[in-house]
Amino acid sequence: MGAAAVDSMIIDYLEQAMDLGYNPTTDLDRALAPEREAVFRLFLWAEMTVLPTVLSQVAATKDSAWRRTLEKLVLIHLPEAQVPAAAMPTIETRAQELLPYHGDAFDCRIVAEAESIAAAALLSFDHRLRKRLGAHTALPLLAPSEYWAWLAIPRGTTPRWTPAPSNPLSQQTWWHW
Repeated sequence: MGAAAVDSMIIDYLEQAMDLGYNPTTDLDRALAPEREAVFRLFLWAEMTVLPTVLSQVAATKDSAWRRTLEKLVLIHLPEAQVPAAAMPTIETRAQELLPYHGDAFDCRIVAEAESIAAAALLSFDHRLRKRLGAHTALPLLAPSEYWAWLAIPRGTTPRWTPAPSNPLSQQTWWHW
């Protein structure tokens, strides 16, 4: 199975979950706590990739300190999807085909890019994107918690990565499976 593509909100959630003091049981946003936990587990157990349009969105983050933090996370921890230049016309055509169902051209382009690389899924917490485009795509549009459940990774499976002993996250138990 290929990597799951992520949208820019998922990158935000991953960074928040990697924060040294993060714990989902004390997260004030109860709706997002399971998504932050799931995206961190996905980072440890599965493969995720960042699409070109998502990279552009991250680079356009207005808060310069947060933008640098997100860019550093992508640079160090998340591989960038390799979309061949020859695929661009097909991606543009596909994005235009999706536009009548969801008026956000960036979201449509992200879905088209994810389809072009045969991503296992597109991870997003954007309810409107998932609802409006889900029936019109060639790949699942899932929240991180849905994708985590869909993978059905058996409990006790060793993760691909673990926080180093010097990383305070290594002492946390919330992410263990």
